[in-house]
Amino acid sequence: SEHGIHSQARSWQDPSHLHRQRPYSMHSLRLEQGNMDEGNHDPQMQRSEPSDYPHDPGGMAIVGMDQWVLREMIFTPERSKWLWEQLQRYPSLSTDPTRGRPEQFLDLVLSPQTYWLEVWTGETLIGVLYMTHIQAGVDAKVHIVFFDRKLGEKAPICAMALRWAAWKFSLHRFSIEMPEIYFATSRLAKKLGFHLEGNRKEMYIISGRWVNELVFGLLASELTNG
Repeated sequence: SEHGIHSQARSWQDPSHLHRQRPYSMHSLRLEQGNMDEGNHDPQMQRSEPSDYPHDPGGMAIVGMDQWVLREMIFTPERSKWLWEQLQRYPSLSTDPTRGRPEQFLDLVLSPQTYWLEVWTGETLIGVLYMTHIQAGVDAKVHIVFFDRKLGEKAPICAMALRWAAWKFSLHRFSIEMPEIYFATSRLAKKLGFHLEGNRKEMYIISGRWVNELVFGLLASELTNG
């Protein structure tokens, strides 16, 4: 059951959320390329469990739903390093030319056009939903990662995260762009009400081969509970 939204929304013109999510100087952070199993070409993810979860949910709790709690992510250096290491376990999350380049991850974290949310169950951080290319009042690109690999059951909490973002930034619509081999993510997008808007040929290099991109879109008014 839903427990409600617990804070007031802030407009995109108010940059206070940037300091709240990034209270440290991230430019001094040093990230190293993690050990990646280059022989594992599972198009969805490597079959390894995330380790050393942070157990300090310091971010603002936005909403609770059933067993999940949605929080704003706070980027301490330790948490940023942990997230970078976890993302290296998912080889299809980055294309071959960009894999293992932590400076690009730091650029993403530091961008004023990104917003990051965590999904917790109990004391375990199980996923991250973040948005990039935020245009207040218009659109944002949505990215979804769940470390427990149980993507299919997460539609309700993802829908709540999108509703929160639509309210916070007065968004009219959302976009998702993904390689066509993201079968689980594609199913989740459709559960949330996203429509396929296009297919761009050979946009990614994954495991040494070109992969097409699917482009999904959703009006905030069309969002379903999954």
